[in-house]
Amino acid sequence: MHNRLIYSLIAAFSIVIVFSACLQTDELGEMEVIRPEGEYVLPLVKAEVNMNDLVQELDEYTEFDTTDDGLILFRYSGDLLRRTSFDIFNSIESSLNNIPIIIDQPEFPIPFTTPDGMEIYLMDVSTGYIVYFFQFEVTETVDVIIEIPELSDAAGVPFKLEDTYGPGNISVLDTIFLAGMQLNADDNGEVKVLHQIVYDSGVTDVFNSFIITINDLSFDYAEGNFYNQMHPGALDTIEIELFESWKGGEVIFEDPTITLTVDNSFGVPTRSVVEVFDVYSVDGSVESLDGDAVTDGINFEYPLLNEVGITKTTSFVFDKDNSNVQSLLSSKPLYVEYLVDAITNPDGDPIVGFIDRESEYSVNVEVELPIHCKVIDFLVIDTFELDLQMLDNGTVKEAGLLLNYETALPIAIDMQLRMLDESGQDIGPVFEEPGIKFNAVSIDSDGEAIGSDAESFFIAIDANKIEDLARTKQLVLDVKFNTPNNDQVAVKVRPEQFLKFNLGLNIKR
Repeated sequence: MHNRLIYSLIAAFSIVIVFSACLQTDELGEMEVIRPEGEYVLPLVKAEVNMNDLVQELDEYTEFDTTDDGLILFRYSGDLLRRTSFDIFNSIESSLNNIPIIIDQPEFPIPFTTPDGMEIYLMDVSTGYIVYFFQFEVTETVDVIIEIPELSDAAGVPFKLEDTYGPGNISVLDTIFLAGMQLNADDNGEVKVLHQIVYDSGVTDVFNSFIITINDLSFDYAEGNFYNQMHPGALDTIEIELFESWKGGEVIFEDPTITLTVDNSFGVPTRSVVEVFDVYSVDGSVESLDGDAVTDGINFEYPLLNEVGITKTTSFVFDKDNSNVQSLLSSKPLYVEYLVDAITNPDGDPIVGFIDRESEYSVNVEVELPIHCKVIDFLVIDTFELDLQMLDNGTVKEAGLLLNYETALPIAIDMQLRMLDESGQDIGPVFEEPGIKFNAVSIDSDGEAIGSDAESFFIAIDANKIEDLARTKQLVLDVKFNTPNNDQVAVKVRPEQFLKFNLGLNIKR
């Protein structure tokens, strides 16, 4: 009962959510003798919470922190999404691999482009080989020369193959291994394959049949113009448990934010493309993030050609000045669903960029709720088990509820408990209507709490109420939160603020 009561008191509002992590409660049923003549106190709940103890991760979704100016902050993060160079390299490699190329000219140009718009100027080959086949017939000995001027070894020597054949019918099938070599396109963006048959007389000829096939080609590094390559993201969800017990009212956060952080080691201009960014609320409504950065995209920082291996970080903060994030995150969100793609060189600028085998970018989304807010009739209703049948023995003469609290919180809490019997029927309220109230401390014009407040109550329970408590099996907790000054000023909640709460049942036999 104890933990459930306090948790329910605070589950809907972020400050009080954290109380449940640090409760110190007495065991139900421990009797403390007050006077020998038979007066007893049965402790129901005893809690003492110091917000300084709460810098910790609270549950599966919520991370507790403080802002730079010391306000309590709740942070909710999505999964880290990574995209590597695999997709781009795979696009280049698949456009070149295993496609027979018929060489029908002495200088045969192979465009160094891909079907999806990449113009590649330079590549470092990690694996691959060229299978070539030629066939001809001669009546004398000849020299055969095959050159690929744009293909060079580690020392920068262009590829050249020269051999002597003939006379007779010549048929050759052989392999050129490419690992460790570099392809460097000419000024026209092409790689040329040159071939000729040279007779002793100096006359040159070409093959009747000359075919090459590139196989198992892969790259460690590439430079060129990478136009409009779309990198699809993945749909992700950020759970926000803050409002799960909400039944009414509202919380208006002053400075909530959604931060998009991108770490990028692709040496290519890249921009975000927001496909989905929706907030689902407890009332069933769905609202989308809106703002220029959503419509136009966010340009990611990227390393230049002389910064290969360096990762650049871009952080963009959606706040109330550049988006609708304030209304979005004050709409009692249950979860955020988002899908963010990325597109390279979206403007099609002739910028030479690079992609390394280790290049990748990662995207992370965080929702931050600093507790600087207005709370208006924020209602929580919850139910928990109770068993006080020891009162049903005819020996209790008088009873009453003892309530003591001290608070430094700038939030008022109105509380009522309703009793339910074994069949779930409403027996009535524990407290006389409208219930009991934990006053908020005073605040200044900036919403800062001033000092602390303390109060004690004794609520007499008549004989009928004692009977009702004895047959109560469940208590329904009805809690409403409000900030002071008619909700005109947003309050600030800090880690040093506290709440002490003691509730006991006084019994005279």
